[in-house]
Amino acid sequence: MVSGLGFFSGGRDNKIIMLDLEGNPLQEFIMHQGAVNSLSQAFEHEIVSGSWDGTAIVWDVETGRPKEILKGHTHATSVLTL
Repeated sequence: MVSGLGFFSGGRDNKIIMLDLEGNPLQEFIMHQGAVNSLSQAFEHEIVSGSWDGTAIVWDVETGRPKEILKGHTHATSVLTL
């Protein structure tokens, strides 16, 4: 999360939710067409998500919009950023 004061959650509803440390939702990231099965964050202002829809998405944390959509996978996609 931007200031390190929260966390992200993704699930079978195809959404990613940014929450504060008390669990209050702050923002939704909506673009996946399948369950979100993995999330990774290497940079403070970006997260990367993987989904059962075969895509990985690089998100801008501040705007909640995709920066890049990585398509072409034939099965569920898991992500790890370094």
